[in-house]
Amino acid sequence: MCTNEACQRQGSERRDPDTTTDVVSTSFTLQVKNGDFTARVRGKQTTRRYVSEDSITIVWTGSADPVEMSGVKFRGMQCQKAGWIKLRRVGSQESGRLADDRATTVEMHSEMTPLFQPGVVDQGRQISALIDSLRKSHDQTNAIYCQMLQELLLEEDWKATFGSDMLVF
Repeated sequence: MCTNEACQRQGSERRDPDTTTDVVSTSFTLQVKNGDFTARVRGKQTTRRYVSEDSITIVWTGSADPVEMSGVKFRGMQCQKAGWIKLRRVGSQESGRLADDRATTVEMHSEMTPLFQPGVVDQGRQISALIDSLRKSHDQTNAIYCQMLQELLLEEDWKATFGSDMLVF
């Protein structure tokens, strides 16, 4: 199975039509099915982009209302989320001068806080189900990213070694 086909996502997104700003607000509904992991989540998110000479930082805040994760129904829970990701160009040094090849470093921070409406009696069960579902999702997503990264590194190594865009086995 191709790594890109491992996770089938269906969702809808509504964007504000203003494309002249670095701020984007979205509302979404997301359905995920990957092996035995399934999820349905509704939410809203606002992102903002900051650009400097050598980096781009994207910050976000939003809320997500889990509807169902791996068969567990959620009621009265909302997850508040916030975070940022920063991509920064880093030049490599060769013989005391800046080489043409450049690298990119990635820094990231993300947090999520589950909140409950008053009167929700099964908070512990819902928190436990949320943590289990997020752990499964993270493990599966990490495996996909690792596979993709291995393929990219192999391809780049091949190009650097043999000088060809064609990877033939």
